[in-house]
Amino acid sequence: RRRGAVRRFSSRDGGGGPAGALEKRSVVPEVAAEKKGGGDAPAEEFEEEEVDGALELRWPPWEGLPERYRLIGATSLAFVICNMDKVNLSVAIIPMSHQYGWSSSTAGLVQSSFFWGYALSQLPGGWLAKLIGGRTVLKAGVLVWSLATAVIPVVAGFMPGLVLSRILVGIGEGVSPSAATDLIARTIPLQERSRAVSVVFGGLAFGSVLGLLFAPPIIQNLGWESVFYIFGLLGIIWVSSI
Repeated sequence: RRRGAVRRFSSRDGGGGPAGALEKRSVVPEVAAEKKGGGDAPAEEFEEEEVDGALELRWPPWEGLPERYRLIGATSLAFVICNMDKVNLSVAIIPMSHQYGWSSSTAGLVQSSFFWGYALSQLPGGWLAKLIGGRTVLKAGVLVWSLATAVIPVVAGFMPGLVLSRILVGIGEGVSPSAATDLIARTIPLQERSRAVSVVFGGLAFGSVLGLLFAPPIIQNLGWESVFYIFGLLGIIWVSSI
């Protein structure tokens, strides 16, 4: 059909001679340019625009992700910070004991005080998550444990204050699992919840690895106080960005 249409066009405008062939060749590029450009603009400009759009970087990189994926990533990151703040004392307790002259029983008291708050806040955390929502409880928990972590160097010389700060770290981290579970149940579709739980709670193990990996060089180069300031600041940044 196309061949026939071309022949009819050629015979109507002057036959199938050299002039007709020349006219056919000149018409085809004009039609292609009109289809591609939609007007008088050259085709090369539109090709350059397409290339520029393909090479353009999107920032932040999670901007185009669905809301539930960003929520899972943010919650998993909170759990990474959670266990970083949990294990940092396990490394810092050695230089702290040397500086303040603590016995092994005193060092054990300081380390175990975290679990008092962690155990006591489990049931209240679930009740609060159901009452006011997991998102609010998680943000409050991260803020509490981050501030309590950052204040440890200030109160380290005062044993009741140090024990209380670690109890507050335990309380903030103790409400977080219930808050995350409630958050997943409210926002993630049923068929994706198992993967969401594995990603979120996998952040705990990853946080333990990162905390034990980075705490020793930070303490060695900047002092034991710095590890609490840096790790506490990470949680405060998380709260301010959510």
